[in-house]
Amino acid sequence: MKTFGKKSFSSFFKVIILVSLVLEVLAIIGFVVPIIVHVIAPSEAPLFFEKLLYIRFSQVLFWTISFFVTIQLWRIINNFENEILFDLRIVKWLKNISFLFLLYFILNWLLILIIPADEANNYRLITAFTGADFKFLFLSAFIFLISQVFKRGCDLQEQSNLTI
Repeated sequence: MKTFGKKSFSSFFKVIILVSLVLEVLAIIGFVVPIIVHVIAPSEAPLFFEKLLYIRFSQVLFWTISFFVTIQLWRIINNFENEILFDLRIVKWLKNISFLFLLYFILNWLLILIIPADEANNYRLITAFTGADFKFLFLSAFIFLISQVFKRGCDLQEQSNLTI
């Protein structure tokens, strides 16, 4: 099976990404509706529902960032399907993915800081560092590194095109 081009692994992966985009939109809608319902009809137990609202906001944030990352992946795979491997647009899209993961890490960390405190959660800063998704911070740095590798590949491709 070919890796790049038409009728290849990248074409198959593109279909998976499109299905993923649809599922992510449904997930975003599924988590936004309860937030709207809670805002329209607040309940009697405010602390419990404020924590539930935090969880809903966190899930909406995650699925929204996932949606935008998937769009960037779709663009990259579309170029791979057209056998365009080293292009500055791919570098830009990889940097966008890196930025989105960093943005998710920061926004999720801020959401943890504003979660309502109770007896078990009085130390917000400690909770923010223990509850933060550091894997997204490291993933952001790793994907940024991959974008730099692709940038170097673009430079080498350009040099190769000029010498021929």
